[in-house]
Amino acid sequence: MAQNRVLVLGGTQFIGVHIVRELLAQGYTITLLNRGVTPSPFEGDPRVRQITADRFEDRDAVSEAIASEEWSGVVDTTCFDVVDASTVVDAIAGLKTRPRCVYISTDSVFAACERVDKYALVEADAKRATSRQAIAELKRRDSYQYGYGSAKLDAEEVYATIDSVSLRLPDVIGPRDNLGGFLDLIDAVGRGRVGCAVKHVADGKSHVGSIAFAPDVGRAVVAALTASNPPKVLHIACAEPVSVSELAALVARGRECALDAARKAPLLTVDIGGPLCVNAALSALDWRPTPLADAVRETVAWYETAEHRSYTRALAAGKTPAALVEPKPKRQRVI
Repeated sequence: MAQNRVLVLGGTQFIGVHIVRELLAQGYTITLLNRGVTPSPFEGDPRVRQITADRFEDRDAVSEAIASEEWSGVVDTTCFDVVDASTVVDAIAGLKTRPRCVYISTDSVFAACERVDKYALVEADAKRATSRQAIAELKRRDSYQYGYGSAKLDAEEVYATIDSVSLRLPDVIGPRDNLGGFLDLIDAVGRGRVGCAVKHVADGKSHVGSIAFAPDVGRAVVAALTASNPPKVLHIACAEPVSVSELAALVARGRECALDAARKAPLLTVDIGGPLCVNAALSALDWRPTPLADAVRETVAWYETAEHRSYTRALAAGKTPAALVEPKPKRQRVI
């Protein structure tokens, strides 16, 4: 089996960058497969090879890439439904030596599951809703999240047929964010007024959920690739549940900030029934999450430069940002 060679589907935006960065730090060589639209921060790094293809338009390109080499792992950050997952799984089934896959999933799967309101949701709480009444209620609560979560749950089920780990993530913060929710929160705190409305939640400011830190996701992926007999699904997040008001307070760091129930909250906007429990990941993986306060502090610091703000705003608007190149590895001095 090829040692330390990983195929990453995606890899040039936000979570994908942090995954590739951690894989490189652990000595892996990487092949990226993506559309080549976002400038690769790893351009010129000899440890990173690029295959430019649109997996949604050219599914054969994914199959050919998987068949082209022996991989020690495959990481899928851009799978959204059963077709995307089946393309990867079917290609891997044809290999003599089959690598472990890590699939980046979402806590939105709970938006397509039987409603469970509890302090911390465990992986097994995701039981797909089947009755007409339950499905109708879930769609009434949030039809978009129902569709998105249902499709991601379909993909989890396909990946579960091979050696794989699906990592469920809540809202993610950290450098290189491509959605802009945390930057919206920073700006709202700066104006002294933060929206806290959450759909179908009476008291948005007290709505509690989970936050993940992007570098932690990278470390969790490496741990999942190397773990012995890990569970098929794991929750990855900071250990501390957090409310909208608490998250705003962490950003404000003592500055006065009012909550506005008439405006939508910039993060923690989906009510899935509770925050995520990460105990299974703590037990199964050689991994520990960053304390939430530290994650918030590091992310706020990253946005202190105009270049970084512009980068996130461009991606959030669907535009191509200016490249943010990763620091090149330092050469070891030979004495």
